[in-house]
Amino acid sequence: MDEYFAGRAAELALLDGLLRRAAAGRGQLAVILGPGWIGKTALIRQFLDDREARVRWVCADRDETGLPGGLLEQLGVAAAGYGADPLRAGSALLAKLRQWAGAPGAPGASETSGAPGAVLVVDDAQWGDPLSLRALSYALRRLPDTPLLTLLAVRDDEFGCLPPGLVRLISDRGTRLEVAGLGVAEIRSLAERVGAGPVPPRAARRLLEHTGGVPQY
Repeated sequence: MDEYFAGRAAELALLDGLLRRAAAGRGQLAVILGPGWIGKTALIRQFLDDREARVRWVCADRDETGLPGGLLEQLGVAAAGYGADPLRAGSALLAKLRQWAGAPGAPGASETSGAPGAVLVVDDAQWGDPLSLRALSYALRRLPDTPLLTLLAVRDDEFGCLPPGLVRLISDRGTRLEVAGLGVAEIRSLAERVGAGPVPPRAARRLLEHTGGVPQY
């Protein structure tokens, strides 16, 4: 457990429910929205910390947004072989995710039979390259019966940077989880965790006013 994490009980409960549904064979997609440094990545790490699900984590980078297939390569798909065709790249990604997540009938699925589900995390998805994100959208549309939970962490002010097809998929079948700043009680709990000692409610309220409840501050 992260000693610098506090609160987020409702968010953790929501993610736990999504994982349970995914493990039962109903693929789930969720986008975790919030401003920079609000704790989206920390929330996902805390959620996965004591779960037995198999996890594949990829992270986009602002400097690689123009690198075609950058995220696909992190997922083990050699994008160079598909040019700029997101459908071909998406088909290759679909096959890989089906096998890894243990979709019924997929090669190697028997090896993961009875597993507690799989989780694919795409961190800072707003900086993903268009080819990879469009390929991901193609694959996820075809995985409704796969024991896979896909989590996209996205800065809320850059949600519009995602490809239109992926935005529609999130709207049609996804769950939106908006991460806000910590409240007074959570700030007090966090202060104790980091060794600042008990913080009076009045001081916690002042911290909330000054920081907007952003844990990084």
